[in-house]
Amino acid sequence: MGSNKSRANYRVELHSQIFFSSLPNIFITINPCDLHHPLAMKFAGVDLNIDNLIVDLMPKSQQRAAIVASHPIGIVRFFNKLITTVLSTLINYNINKHKSNPGGGVLGEIEAYHDKVEESGRGALHLHMLLWLVNNKHPHELRNLIVNELPDFNTYIHKFSAIWPTSNNPSCRLRYPKKLHDPTTINVENGEIQMKHAHSMMNNFNEWLLLACRCYMDIKFIWSASDTKALVYYISDYITKKNLSFHDSNSLIYQVVQKFEKNEQKINYIDALDKSRRLILRCFNTLASQQEISSVQVASYLMG
Repeated sequence: MGSNKSRANYRVELHSQIFFSSLPNIFITINPCDLHHPLAMKFAGVDLNIDNLIVDLMPKSQQRAAIVASHPIGIVRFFNKLITTVLSTLINYNINKHKSNPGGGVLGEIEAYHDKVEESGRGALHLHMLLWLVNNKHPHELRNLIVNELPDFNTYIHKFSAIWPTSNNPSCRLRYPKKLHDPTTINVENGEIQMKHAHSMMNNFNEWLLLACRCYMDIKFIWSASDTKALVYYISDYITKKNLSFHDSNSLIYQVVQKFEKNEQKINYIDALDKSRRLILRCFNTLASQQEISSVQVASYLMG
């Protein structure tokens, strides 16, 4: 469960899907907020009427955090319900038959999709997904599907509060604020497409998906092969990242080697190959036993 080998298999699956279906067309990230979503509280056992929700009946923020931490199975059920509902209704893809329903959904008719569920540091689940469209849409149609600006009305843009810098580099690791570009331009020298970006603090979004999920999301149409390569590398590298850092792994292996050499005289080895095999096996078992696995991740694997 969650082993390095199982995560590496996702890379093979992704490459196989690209080989079978060609390059993907859309990349989506959906990060449901289990701490504030009423449906998450409902699945966690809180007595709420979802159809007639009264804000005052929602638990306070500290209570919600405790409820989420105490009910990993309920949080996984909430996440699965939200994602499968989005796929089956808004995207209109039949998960059981592995094909798009007639007419498609808000993003058009989908030929296939490949997704990967990841966990944050506190165990919250989020989704990265690549979509393959049956027919590529005209750019004019895509402008109506993916936007990063709002009409002229009163809005509240949430900004992260200032925190103590953790390094000598004061810039944001997510590269905010974004550079503004209006309109979309193409560099005639290198062919680079610079997409229109109308708001420095806003991600791309699809209004229907954003309205339904009410959480952080990002959506990107993949215009070129270079974009595809970058996204495939990002996803495959991200999902196959190791839980332990290099210095932690190095420290654990050093301890294993010390114990192995200390007990070397007590074990009868057949030959040098047998000795090496046993040492490698002990190193592997030690690293595998030191993985950090959250309760939500365990529940997610057990529930399929």
